[in-house]
Amino acid sequence: MYIQTSTQEKLNLGIGNYQCNWGIHIAGLYETEAEREEIVMGYLHQGDIDGDLQLYTPVEHSVEDFQHSYSEAYPKCNSHLYNDKHFQVSSAEKLYYPDGTFSTEKMDENLDAFYRESQKTGRRNVRATSDMAWALEKIPGTEHLMVYESRLNYFIPGKPWISLCLYNITKFDGATIMNVLRTHPYTLNGGVLTENPYYQDPDIWLAENERASVLKSLTNMHDTHKEHELFLLMLHLSQRKNIYEIKRTLIEALNSLWPAITFWETSENDQPLTGQTEMDVATIEIATTQHFFGWLSYSYNSSEISPEDHSLVRNAANMTAIIMANLFQSQQRQQELQAQERLRYESYFKTALDKVRLYALTYEPEGTILFCNQYFIEKTGWSHAEIIGRNWFELGASEDQEAHIDAAAFKTAIQDHTLPPHYENRIYTKSGETRYVLWNNLMLYDDQQQVHSITTIGADITDQKMAEKQLREELNEKTTLIKEIHHRVKNNLNVVTSLLNLQKNEITDIESAKNAFEESQRRIITMALVHEDLYQSANLSEIDMSSYVHSLVSRQRELFSAQENVSFNLDIQSVSLDITKAVPIGLIINELLSNACTYAFTEKQEAIISISLREMDAGMCTLKFHDNGRGFPDNFDINDQNSLGLTLVNILTQQIDGSLRYFNNEGATFHIEFPNPEESPNTGAYRLAPYSIASEALTDNLATESPSPLQTRG
Repeated sequence: MYIQTSTQEKLNLGIGNYQCNWGIHIAGLYETEAEREEIVMGYLHQGDIDGDLQLYTPVEHSVEDFQHSYSEAYPKCNSHLYNDKHFQVSSAEKLYYPDGTFSTEKMDENLDAFYRESQKTGRRNVRATSDMAWALEKIPGTEHLMVYESRLNYFIPGKPWISLCLYNITKFDGATIMNVLRTHPYTLNGGVLTENPYYQDPDIWLAENERASVLKSLTNMHDTHKEHELFLLMLHLSQRKNIYEIKRTLIEALNSLWPAITFWETSENDQPLTGQTEMDVATIEIATTQHFFGWLSYSYNSSEISPEDHSLVRNAANMTAIIMANLFQSQQRQQELQAQERLRYESYFKTALDKVRLYALTYEPEGTILFCNQYFIEKTGWSHAEIIGRNWFELGASEDQEAHIDAAAFKTAIQDHTLPPHYENRIYTKSGETRYVLWNNLMLYDDQQQVHSITTIGADITDQKMAEKQLREELNEKTTLIKEIHHRVKNNLNVVTSLLNLQKNEITDIESAKNAFEESQRRIITMALVHEDLYQSANLSEIDMSSYVHSLVSRQRELFSAQENVSFNLDIQSVSLDITKAVPIGLIINELLSNACTYAFTEKQEAIISISLREMDAGMCTLKFHDNGRGFPDNFDINDQNSLGLTLVNILTQQIDGSLRYFNNEGATFHIEFPNPEESPNTGAYRLAPYSIASEALTDNLATESPSPLQTRG
């Protein structure tokens, strides 16, 4: 325990874990030899550990006996004990009265000379203690001992010095002990170090030491037994920490010392005693000049109490008032310090919470908000005045918004001390926005262990919640997409099955079989490329047609025997189509490529195929396919053609809700317009119906037709 006694460095006293500061003068009061030994040994051993210069004057034992006892108790310190630079043990005679007389003047001179010598090589802490029992030997000059003790309070402050003067309160009379208290600013009594309330400044004490003080009057009475008992009582009361207990103990002690007298505490409203007219009643005010603590009353028979007894009781009451006043002032100072400390920590707490990027709130069990930090104000949009005093359970909830907390359940949990340490809920801002917060609760209790407030710290998890929601939506979309892909694969296989079923009827010989397989291969590659682009794309629902068409043309031209004579002009915008448009467009381009490369060009002709895909206004796209070959024959009508390839082109154009035009323009030109809205009306899933009909349409339109070669020109 640290008691600040000055502004100097701290030191460990070695007694009761006390710490104080250098430059202190202590009166050590004890009753038994064991108590004295405990004080001396702990005090000196701590100084030995700290490397202080030790001065000790034993009385109950000789110097040699002390050194022997100390060596046995602390054998590791044996080398220091006999070294004057560390430990100086001398007899009282040698230190205080070498010529047979105690002189305060010589003591002052010797003390000053010793201190100067100890500090020649730099600062050296000096730890001195003496057993003052030598003064009981009636050595000439000991009547001036208290003058010496008072003068030490001029010498010690400001120096690296501590003096512990030991007095046995069972051997010294009350007057001497009272003067000991008046000349020592601190006392060590019962192992407790305290600031001495009876201490007087040396200027005052030295000027007034001939005047009788209250305590001196107390101890100069004729009844030495009562004097001593009251003195011990005052020491006992000075250790109490409750004013009521001090008064109660005083009255019990007085009733014990004077059995024939009845003592009690009187208040302003008490009535005087009745029915005891033969007894006198005296009332003494228990008060100081600044504090009033009530009255002490007692009834007595004048033949059983002397004037000296009255004086003794009066002085006891006065001294008790001083003790209570000191206690009251000490408690008041402690409360003030606690209040200042609380305000300091509250300021630190508020400053810290205003800087963190977390919600911070303190509210009463009923919900009244007592504190909020700056982050709470910034996030909610409410001002400080709009928040403080509002009910936390209702803050921000409008008529069309349910309360963000189940107030009844929350209040019950607070009363039952079952409030969860963590919970998550939403709050509403002033603008009506919903924020999600993860709270950490701390319930604060009063002295009766009742919840007086709840402090809660919250992390805003709104972004996390939105991210989780987006992830769930994306997961649902991708789950649907995977199912749709599987459905598309099944549809593609159905289309392949239908095409193969139709193509088998065209096989009449090995050459026709080879052609049929090559055409089927190109169609399958066309559909496969769509899925290849899909899984390589960040967007699993749309195809970049620029990349797709370039890949398609590159892959398919390798399969045409006349590929070395054909050049391609591709003008493909970066148009994104979903799979319901991309597959049909790919198949259309494949069929037109196959038809053109097979039938459009003569052997000596420089063949050029131009393909363009552009996005027009109003959500429309155009696909233009042109070759510089022989063109369409006269009166050409695609609906009258007995060609599987061109029939596919016609059917697939209808499937994508497109319109088909074809004409000659220095070769054959196909012009297809089809819609491509920015947002699909069926977001997150493909339109299953149109593409699934494709296989049925192929079957209905082609299975009944007589198969014939895809020869439309020449």
